[in-house]
Amino acid sequence: MMDDRTVPHAAQNTECPKILIVTAVQAEYDAVVRGLRSIPHAAHVLISGIGPITAAVHTTRALNAPYIGVLSLGIAGAYTAPHDAVCISTHIVCTDYGVQYADGTFGVPPGWPTHTYASPPALVHRCAQAIDALQSDCTVVCGCILTVPYATGTAQTADVRRASGCVAEAMEGYGVAAAAHACGVPMLEIRTISNVVGPRDTASWRTREALDRLTQIAPALVRKEVWSCSP
Repeated sequence: MMDDRTVPHAAQNTECPKILIVTAVQAEYDAVVRGLRSIPHAAHVLISGIGPITAAVHTTRALNAPYIGVLSLGIAGAYTAPHDAVCISTHIVCTDYGVQYADGTFGVPPGWPTHTYASPPALVHRCAQAIDALQSDCTVVCGCILTVPYATGTAQTADVRRASGCVAEAMEGYGVAAAAHACGVPMLEIRTISNVVGPRDTASWRTREALDRLTQIAPALVRKEVWSCSP
């Protein structure tokens, strides 16, 4: 597992950063840090490692310090979003959670912890506006983002997960959301799209473009006015 790392120069700042950004892997971290070079004290960026459990643990530990917001930020596979999309969570849904029924579907029995976290609508709107204001080639898509225990690798799994109505899948959002919710801090998951969900044809993935979009949008997402009125 990778260690937490902060934006260069942030460790020299005596004032606590305002926004906590959680990335899963080094490439996502590097892309976000490139975007924040001109404003290194606007956020604390960490690498949580892959999956919702490590994301929850590292986010909870980081939230020992005060933040006004948390972002789960990275790249993702799309169910319905286009390749140039920036997906902003309206809800974060944990799949394969609860009880599996005879038809293969899952349900959450009464009394179990939630498998869905709703994003603050006003915050979703302000982040979408901030990205639109960049006048870039990004298409903003607001919708449910699925947190999966394993990345989809077959058309059959893709069809089952697509039926949830989510626009994209990733592996950390629910863990970050659970930690932020427990600490009472507003949170969003935002993903740029690298591939279409389904059989893993990595030759067709646009990972570099998705990472470049992270760099492009990162400064807009940490603007004080985006978070100052949360939720």
